[in-house]
Amino acid sequence: MAEKRVVLITGASGNLGAAISYACAEDGWAVAVHYRTSRERADEVAEGVRARGMDAITVQADLAEDSGSAQRIINEVLAHFDRL
Repeated sequence: MAEKRVVLITGASGNLGAAISYACAEDGWAVAVHYRTSRERADEVAEGVRARGMDAITVQADLAEDSGSAQRIINEVLAHFDRL
């Protein structure tokens, strides 16, 4: 059995990030959907990933303002998927 591939897409609630998330899901990747303020849109993207048969979570962080947020979202991804 192949190992699960997991990707963290920053800015995934935007148009380009959503497209990348969907392309990764179609290629067999589980996706961590990062957003700063657009939770509803991030949830929609995560649902789109799941509709393509892959697991997805959303993670919120303001990466520009909070120096510890990058490590926090990495920890959230690792807690859910056991890898990144």
